[in-house]
Amino acid sequence: MKYGFFTTFAPECTFEEACAIAKEVGYDGIQPRIVDSNTFDPAKPLNPWGNNKHGILEQDFFADPKGVLKPVWDNGLEVASVASYASLTDLDRAEKLVTACGQADISNMRIAPLLPDAEPLVFDADKVIVETQKRLKDLLPTSRAAGVRLCFELHPGGICASASAAMRFLDCMDPNDVGILYDPGNLVGEGYEKPRMAVSIMGSYLAEIHMKNARWVEAAKGPDGEASWKTESCAIERGTYPIADLFEVLAKIDYKGWIVEEGHEEGVSTRDRIDNVLKWCKLWQSRAAQK
Repeated sequence: MKYGFFTTFAPECTFEEACAIAKEVGYDGIQPRIVDSNTFDPAKPLNPWGNNKHGILEQDFFADPKGVLKPVWDNGLEVASVASYASLTDLDRAEKLVTACGQADISNMRIAPLLPDAEPLVFDADKVIVETQKRLKDLLPTSRAAGVRLCFELHPGGICASASAAMRFLDCMDPNDVGILYDPGNLVGEGYEKPRMAVSIMGSYLAEIHMKNARWVEAAKGPDGEASWKTESCAIERGTYPIADLFEVLAKIDYKGWIVEEGHEEGVSTRDRIDNVLKWCKLWQSRAAQK
């Protein structure tokens, strides 16, 4: 197993600083934040998705894919993958990102399926799935030529929120072309198959793991006094998802892929958070290897 972290959740760091911290803490790689636009205003609170010091602009990545990632290799790290913010709604943008990933020798890239947000409350899910598959197949000639695997993240609120749901999209395709980015923290809010079941369902489509955790907390009361709940990110060892069980399954299949930290918890510095995650992951990995 190889460990990296997603620089989106290091908003106080420049890209160079994020790479240096990864090396110091003991990570093997970085998942760089590559975005279509980025702003930083020191007078405003830092925000991983918005007010962020280090977003690499897509136009710069397109122009010089290896050049913008130089701090990765300068620190003796690897690029785990690119968790792009592109979706299959914009194939032109997706093709440019895939091509740039290939030029930088990056083998996995996240791509979002079509989102049913504009659909009615109850909608034709099969139609969304079929259209997603069609657009995905349109992108495959570019991704194959670039040597890039297209990955769907298990993400809350969408149509691809569990291992089983993802396989509805992908099981008709070659796992060398497409894969699944498995995310335990995201699954807490959606419900999840137990780790042994999820990994067995995904099989060779398991491409990468985003490592974080979350838990349910009571948020409010409804109009008649009923409890209203929400999920919140938390320290990896305090969440609802049984990550120790996941490592047992990963050890059993001899998983050699990337585990990429993506913690969201507030009030903890990037360095302390990624240090804690790596400590626990190595502990769980060691336990699993001894069973």
